[in-house]
Amino acid sequence: MRHGGLGIWLGAVVTLLGFIVSAVGVTSTVRDRSARRRGRGAKGIVVDQVVTHDRKGRTFFPVFEFRTDRDGLVRARSAYGSGKPAHKVGDEVAVYYDPRDPQHAEIAGEDHGFTVMALVVGGIFAAIGIVCIAPTW
Repeated sequence: MRHGGLGIWLGAVVTLLGFIVSAVGVTSTVRDRSARRRGRGAKGIVVDQVVTHDRKGRTFFPVFEFRTDRDGLVRARSAYGSGKPAHKVGDEVAVYYDPRDPQHAEIAGEDHGFTVMALVVGGIFAAIGIVCIAPTW
């Protein structure tokens, strides 16, 4: 295989990987906006932090409570964690929840960091891949 052929394949794989990672970021944004439109909003209070440990260290997940008209007080844990607490116990937070199942709730904007990171990393990979392919055009 010629060296140029390897560059094309490598560039194509890196470009594809970049587009896939970017698509994950876009999908996350669309899902979040859709949940906000379909879901209900409420004011919540952070009442605890669940800490998990793995080989990379600790991850903090906020636990929050909010009230709904139908179910009263609901306690939920965010699906999004971070290396240091994003919220302190007692912080008031905006919450979006599924009115059919209020346990499916999230703090507004919690996945923003993941979405931005996916879009940036995906864009960088796509650009690197295109730069690898471009000389062959």
